[in-house]
Amino acid sequence: MDGLTIFTPTFNRAHTLPRLFDSLCAQEDSRFEWIIADDGSTDETCSMIKRWNPNTAPFRIRYYSLPHGGKQRAINFAVKKASFPFFFIVDSDDSLTPNAVSKVLAWCEEIKDSPHLAGVSGARGSIEGHYLSGEPTFPGTFVDISNLERAKYGLCADMAEIYKTAVLKQYPFPVWPGETFTPEAVIWNRIALDGYQIRWHKDIIYLCEYLEDGLTRGGYPLYLKNLMGCAMANDLRALTSKTVREKVSAIVETDVSCCLKGELGFLRKTNYPLFSYFLLPYSWLLSIYRRIKLFRNLL
Repeated sequence: MDGLTIFTPTFNRAHTLPRLFDSLCAQEDSRFEWIIADDGSTDETCSMIKRWNPNTAPFRIRYYSLPHGGKQRAINFAVKKASFPFFFIVDSDDSLTPNAVSKVLAWCEEIKDSPHLAGVSGARGSIEGHYLSGEPTFPGTFVDISNLERAKYGLCADMAEIYKTAVLKQYPFPVWPGETFTPEAVIWNRIALDGYQIRWHKDIIYLCEYLEDGLTRGGYPLYLKNLMGCAMANDLRALTSKTVREKVSAIVETDVSCCLKGELGFLRKTNYPLFSYFLLPYSWLLSIYRRIKLFRNLL
């Protein structure tokens, strides 16, 4: 493999980026570039990165300052800029193990000519090096399955996927005007639905902790700010759900988001438009209940 593109979207993370930078400098293999998309930060991110680039790192740093548009817009931007055939998203509050790049490059070399494989993955661990949510339980050292088959193969652990750049160029993240977040599963599952698999490995290569102000812990406020991003995610969940109950739940959640946002026209574009309209009266009442609940919480 010629190299790897590591991509980091960042927003006001000058206090956590040095840890990631140090872990990249400590890599056993420096055949990678680091693309940083600064999503409208107002802290010292820009000046700090300019001090690093280009003399203090054994790898190329490419820094871009973008207007605030959210992680998914930053990913779409960076995929177009990537120089290498594999693309690894590493968040600004996380870090990599010293052998992460060398392992990833070896894995990528093995699957680069396999058209049905969209990428590879290792596991995420805590800063102490323990699995975040349980060790993968599939037999052997790796398994080739789609993102939709993970539960059947004991792959409910938090994983760290590296996708072929060419595949990601075919699947840009959908974004909604005025919103800054779309769950990544919208694209990972769309890729899986089109028949692509990932080669999943058990090795921990990615170290993280979930900050109180991070996306993973954004919860209900994040949902309210990005209703249509969540609607798109639930619409895809309806398509991939295995039981009628799960499908109905996903369709209702899609409807509720559209009701709260005032974007009922989106229902015509869903995977199950007839069911969306059939369930709309119930979804509308549920959206009213959530509005009332939110209003009471604000008092």
